[in-house]
Amino acid sequence: GVFWEDGEDWAVESIAALEGGILAMVASPDRGTVALLTPARILLMTRGWVLLNEQDLDWEDARQGLEPPTITWREDSEFLVVCLHPDNIRILDRFGKVHARVTPKSGGIVAEPGDSSLYPLCAWEPRPGGAIAIPDRKGTMLFFEANGLRLRRREFELRRDRVLDVRWNSSSELLAVCFPNVVEIWFAKNYHWYLKRSWSIQDRFVSWTWDAIDPMQALLVADARSTQIRFDWTVQRSKDSSIGVVDGCRLLITHLSAAIIPPPMFSEMMEFPEDPVSEVCFSQDDDQSATPATLKF
Repeated sequence: GVFWEDGEDWAVESIAALEGGILAMVASPDRGTVALLTPARILLMTRGWVLLNEQDLDWEDARQGLEPPTITWREDSEFLVVCLHPDNIRILDRFGKVHARVTPKSGGIVAEPGDSSLYPLCAWEPRPGGAIAIPDRKGTMLFFEANGLRLRRREFELRRDRVLDVRWNSSSELLAVCFPNVVEIWFAKNYHWYLKRSWSIQDRFVSWTWDAIDPMQALLVADARSTQIRFDWTVQRSKDSSIGVVDGCRLLITHLSAAIIPPPMFSEMMEFPEDPVSEVCFSQDDDQSATPATLKF
């Protein structure tokens, strides 16, 4: 059921009792609409709990899936993605009408029966016209437009592990992909995705939340501990104008004094197959100014 607690006198009021229970409940970014998901339908209500729409989705019971269903709103609160089951990921308008279906098949409009390669979780890029990021079980991050069409040019490969959550920061610059023992921070430039940081987790992962105001700040919760994390952009340049760029287990080096090479191209590459690179700096010695030092976690 749905209960409302009055913050003034702490009175609790029963708003609704829904058959089958509530699988997910998320408010829109403008706080004007609340989406509630049950095994059989989705309900759209105002902030005053007035029913706007009750849409019978006629989908397979989400309790048969391995992951809990999720709801993600677009930043303008006009559309939302409902991930009930890997075979049943739909884009709805704010009134509950099905706008498009999401499938990894080319085109992305018609769902393929039995296609369960997608995780039932997603993140809608906050910027205007942003894409929907949905990981698949084959180790690829897929992107879709609001009409369900797949954006193949933006895709990138992930580690082969179970994905627990996907989160954009508020500036749409960074994408956090959460696994059971690590959180990866990805950044895109010129249609190339760079793995900028890999944050190891010793305890059981609970949640990753980006700060709503400061896009470079996040909160990691693992078991009973919470860690506040802040990221900053730094440019590491040697005395002879060599630049080092971190990209997962690779360090991409460009010698700007020799040639101007646009990213994601580079002059030379150093690989560290054991662990991702987290930091890089150059020696200040004139004889070894182009020699980078790396830090791995």
